[in-house]
Amino acid sequence: MPTEYSISQNYPNPFNSQTRIQYSVIEPVQVQLIIYNTLGQVVTQLVNEQKTPGVYTVNWNAGSQSLESGVYFCRVQAGEFTAVRKMLHVK
Repeated sequence: MPTEYSISQNYPNPFNSQTRIQYSVIEPVQVQLIIYNTLGQVVTQLVNEQKTPGVYTVNWNAGSQSLESGVYFCRVQAGEFTAVRKMLHVK
Protein backbone atom coordinates (compact mmCIF):
# COMPACT_ATOMS: atom_id res chain seq x y z
CA MET A 1 0.00 0.00 0.00
CA PRO A 2 1.27 3.49 -0.77
CA THR A 3 2.28 5.74 2.13
CA GLU A 4 1.72 9.06 0.35
CA TYR A 5 -0.28 10.62 -2.45
CA SER A 6 1.72 10.85 -5.66
CA ILE A 7 1.64 11.09 -9.43
CA SER A 8 4.50 9.77 -11.52
CA GLN A 9 5.79 11.32 -14.71
CA ASN A 10 3.92 9.86 -17.67
CA TYR A 11 5.72 7.18 -19.69
CA PRO A 12 6.87 7.51 -22.36
CA ASN A 13 7.52 11.23 -22.36
CA PRO A 14 7.66 12.64 -24.97
CA PHE A 15 4.92 10.45 -26.42
CA ASN A 16 3.40 10.03 -29.85
CA SER A 17 -0.15 8.82 -29.39
CA GLN A 18 -0.32 6.78 -26.19
CA THR A 19 1.10 7.35 -22.74
CA ARG A 20 0.67 5.86 -19.28
CA ILE A 21 0.05 7.86 -16.09
CA GLN A 22 0.42 6.32 -12.63
CA TYR A 23 -0.84 7.78 -9.36
CA SER A 24 -1.40 6.59 -5.81
CA VAL A 25 -3.87 7.38 -3.04
CA ILE A 26 -3.59 6.51 0.64
CA GLU A 27 -7.24 6.64 1.74
CA PRO A 28 -10.69 6.42 0.16
CA VAL A 29 -11.05 9.68 -1.76
CA GLN A 30 -12.61 11.30 -4.82
CA VAL A 31 -9.96 11.48 -7.57
CA GLN A 32 -9.88 13.66 -10.67
CA LEU A 33 -7.24 13.24 -13.36
CA ILE A 34 -7.51 15.94 -16.03
CA ILE A 35 -5.38 16.82 -19.06
CA TYR A 36 -5.00 20.52 -19.95
CA ASN A 37 -3.42 22.33 -22.88
CA THR A 38 -1.07 25.31 -22.44
CA LEU A 39 -4.03 27.71 -22.48
CA GLY A 40 -5.50 25.98 -19.43
CA GLN A 41 -8.36 24.44 -21.40
CA VAL A 42 -9.52 20.94 -20.49
CA VAL A 43 -8.50 18.45 -23.18
CA THR A 44 -9.96 15.39 -21.47
CA GLN A 45 -10.92 14.08 -18.05
CA LEU A 46 -9.47 10.61 -17.56
CA VAL A 47 -10.67 9.92 -13.99
CA ASN A 48 -13.51 11.34 -11.90
CA GLU A 49 -14.46 8.76 -9.30
CA GLN A 50 -14.07 7.53 -5.75
CA LYS A 51 -10.91 5.43 -5.31
CA THR A 52 -9.77 3.15 -2.51
CA PRO A 53 -6.14 3.20 -1.31
CA GLY A 54 -3.74 1.86 -3.91
CA VAL A 55 -1.68 2.53 -7.01
CA TYR A 56 -3.53 3.15 -10.27
CA THR A 57 -2.43 3.33 -13.90
CA VAL A 58 -4.35 5.17 -16.62
CA ASN A 59 -3.59 4.71 -20.31
CA TRP A 60 -4.33 7.78 -22.43
CA ASN A 61 -4.72 7.46 -26.19
CA ALA A 62 -4.13 11.05 -27.28
CA GLY A 63 -4.04 9.95 -30.92
CA SER A 64 -7.81 9.43 -30.88
CA GLN A 65 -8.30 13.15 -30.10
CA SER A 66 -6.33 14.62 -33.04
CA LEU A 67 -4.14 16.71 -30.74
CA GLU A 68 -1.45 19.00 -32.04
CA SER A 69 2.17 18.44 -31.03
CA GLY A 70 3.05 20.43 -27.94
CA VAL A 71 3.05 20.63 -24.17
CA TYR A 72 0.14 19.33 -22.12
CA PHE A 73 -0.37 19.17 -18.37
CA CYS A 74 -1.74 16.29 -16.33
CA ARG A 75 -3.33 17.34 -13.02
CA VAL A 76 -4.41 14.93 -10.31
CA GLN A 77 -6.55 16.01 -7.39
CA ALA A 78 -7.30 13.62 -4.54
CA GLY A 79 -8.84 15.31 -1.54
CA GLU A 80 -6.41 18.02 -0.42
CA PHE A 81 -3.60 16.64 -2.63
CA THR A 82 -3.00 18.28 -6.01
CA ALA A 83 -0.06 17.77 -8.36
CA VAL A 84 0.70 18.61 -11.99
CA ARG A 85 3.08 16.96 -14.46
CA LYS A 86 4.17 18.38 -17.82
CA MET A 87 3.89 16.07 -20.85
CA LEU A 88 5.19 16.51 -24.39
CA HIS A 89 3.11 15.22 -27.30
CA VAL A 90 5.02 14.75 -30.57
CA LYS A 91 3.30 13.72 -33.80
